[in-house]
Amino acid sequence: MATRNSRSETRILLFNTVRRALVPIIYLLKIREIVALRCSASLDPVIGHCVYPKTSRMSSILLWTSLVLVSFSSNRLNIFGCGHDRSVHHKSWNGNQWLPSKDTFDTLGASSKDTFEIMAERFKGKPTAVTWPGSGNMAVASVDQDGNMWWITGSSSGSWGNWTNAGGSFDSAPTSCSWGSNSWSVAGIGKDRALWTGTNTGSGWSNWESLGGTFFSAPSMVSWGTNQRSVMGVGTDRGLWVKTWSGNSWGGWQGLGGTFISIVIVISRAPGYMNVYGIGTDQQVSSY
Repeated sequence: MATRNSRSETRILLFNTVRRALVPIIYLLKIREIVALRCSASLDPVIGHCVYPKTSRMSSILLWTSLVLVSFSSNRLNIFGCGHDRSVHHKSWNGNQWLPSKDTFDTLGASSKDTFEIMAERFKGKPTAVTWPGSGNMAVASVDQDGNMWWITGSSSGSWGNWTNAGGSFDSAPTSCSWGSNSWSVAGIGKDRALWTGTNTGSGWSNWESLGGTFFSAPSMVSWGTNQRSVMGVGTDRGLWVKTWSGNSWGGWQGLGGTFISIVIVISRAPGYMNVYGIGTDQQVSSY
């Protein structure tokens, strides 16, 4: 009798183990087919305030990272993601239709055969993108397998340049924000787990600068005023930390508390305001 019960318990244990192993696999299979929401961006030029009148299946392309959305004017939207081929893919809404089409994505840099062959199967995580309100110009950055930061620029007409290597030694997906008429900053966690940042004012990149710290996950950056920007990240203590550029220099790290198990996302809904969101240990979305 004891042996029979033992065998029954073993079967139950094995069943539960297999079930737990299959759950994330089934979940991943379900999210392979992308369902995108038509979005009307009206508040923040980088994040946007979205309303969802309906959903529409846009493509069966396999993206293995989350999507990045930017809007440079009303009823205009650009979507970026890194595909299973490790290339950055792009789709845009021009106010009337999806381009290149509802069912396809562009591959950034593919117009140059040599550049595309060099960059193919190179990126290892989610890209970041910025735009400048009114201009229609955009910039995208992504980290390759070796930790280098690459960037590319595009225009509202749909034309894109070539990928350029900005160097660095990164271990996380990048984050970015635009400011001024054509300036933008990029940040990411280095292989030393500190946060590193660089700035491009239209004439090239500054040297990569370490802002210190020791981080658990990729950071998030936002511009919230004239020559004002902040970068946030979850430290190895799982607390939220922020550092701010005041116009002339970076301040010190400030701990905002909390206990997070995810990356955080920070947005600015108006000059002087910031909102940050992340998943807490209770599996719920927390915000500041």
